Amino acid sequence: MGAPEEHAAAERAERERLQSDDVSTSGVSTDSQPYYYGPLYVYKDGDQLVRTGPINVGWRRYLGMDAGEVDSKMYNQADWNGYWEGFAGDRYVLLDNGTTMKKQDVHASKPTGLSSQWHGRLYNLPTDESDDYAVVCQAHHDPECHCYSDWDFADSRRKFLDVWDSNIDDGYYLTDNVDVYNGTGYSDDESSNGLFGVVY
Repeated sequence: MGAPEEHAAAERAERERLQSDDVSTSGVSTDSQPYYYGPLYVYKDGDQLVRTGPINVGWRRYLGMDAGEVDSKMYNQADWNGYWEGFAGDRYVLLDNGTTMKKQDVHASKPTGLSSQWHGRLYNLPTDESDDYAVVCQAHHDPECHCYSDWDFADSRRKFLDVWDSNIDDGYYLTDNVDVYNGTGYSDDESSNGLFGVVY
């Protein structure tokens, strides 16, 4: 919990640390994926921002897709036609060194029970935030009761990557993971391992 400028400073310091690391030792899983230096977390708005989860999936910019197209492919080709999206609250990423808050552009979701679902908030990123990634996502699993705090961040990242590996455009897309070390620092949830899934 904190003011936007405090969260922005913390994210900026983390990105600077990542950028100063030698790529060969910073957790990049292959040489084929550029590192991710965009927004690291999502926040719930209020008098004080509350950090609620990690940004954990991204689509490479050269694919030429925006958040709406990502959602459309998942909806039409993989039955991600969740009906609880209208009840999901807004979450924000910090852009422009924290001077701009941006809410999700679209939701992608797939029911897993009566009121549970795989759920991703998708954000279009301007080129000045990330030259290499056009769309990022905060993927999680909404349980039947939101009183629980396990949002299955790592499993949800894998679920999104599995969908793009196998269901979208007959397996045309490949996936990978980069470690961006954003697996802690929100609520009491320990389900994230700090990996960022890449669709390319």
